[in-house]
Amino acid sequence: MTDDPADSSGEAAAFSGTPALTEVIDRREALERAGDDAEFLDELLRIFRDDAPAMLQRLDDAAGDADPRALERAAHSVKGATGTISAHAVSALAADVERLARATRTAEAHARLLELRRAFAQLVRALDAALGRKAA
Repeated sequence: MTDDPADSSGEAAAFSGTPALTEVIDRREALERAGDDAEFLDELLRIFRDDAPAMLQRLDDAAGDADPRALERAAHSVKGATGTISAHAVSALAADVERLARATRTAEAHARLLELRRAFAQLVRALDAALGRKAA
């Protein structure tokens, strides 16, 4: 498995097409969070996209290590980052993984993690399209 959430294998292949950015983030809310500065929001989105592989790798590492506390922290980080850019669906899934890991309900957390990976990949593909990047 590659560490780029926009790769054309695995979870990313489960979706056909690339969603519009407005389908995965609330741009109006994100713009408001960015002080109504569109250039600043675009920079935040680029930074998020650049950090996406590392965020996903931390989730995968924690899940692979069977470390509920590390999974909780990694999911919390994704929840915060996706909340900042108003990617509510991804943020909600990350919150679920965080909550389940905190409760050491690891089987459920891992099942929810699969959904989180899919939604995260969809978000990254939408960002790539919006930022004019080719998916890796």
